[in-house]
Amino acid sequence: MSSDEYWFGDPYYIVAYREAQKLRAEEQNTNAWLHGLYIYDALCAASPLLRTNLSKKKIKPQDYLKKPLPLFKKEEKPVDKEDREEKERLFALAYMNNMVRAGKNWGKKT
Repeated sequence: MSSDEYWFGDPYYIVAYREAQKLRAEEQNTNAWLHGLYIYDALCAASPLLRTNLSKKKIKPQDYLKKPLPLFKKEEKPVDKEDREEKERLFALAYMNNMVRAGKNWGKKT
C-alpha cells in the first residue's frame, strides 16, 4: 500500500490490504504444510532403509498433522459433527419430555 493510498485513499483500502496479507500468509502456510507432508511421506517410504537392525522393536511412524497449524487466533476449531448431533438429540429429548409432561395435564381442571 502506498503512502498516498494510506493517507488520502478510502479507509476500506486498509482493511482490504490487511485481508489480502492474511490470505497470502495462509496460502504460504498451507504450501509449507503440503511440502512437509510430501517430505514426511518420502521419509516414511524410505524408513526401512534408515533403520538399523540393532533394534528388535518395530518403530511405528508418527502421523503427520492433518491440516496446517492456524496462523491467526481468530480461527476456531470446527464443531465435530458427532458433538453437534449429540447436543441436538439431547435438546430434542428434553423438548419431548416437556411436551409429554405438559400434555398429561392438558384439559384437566384444577
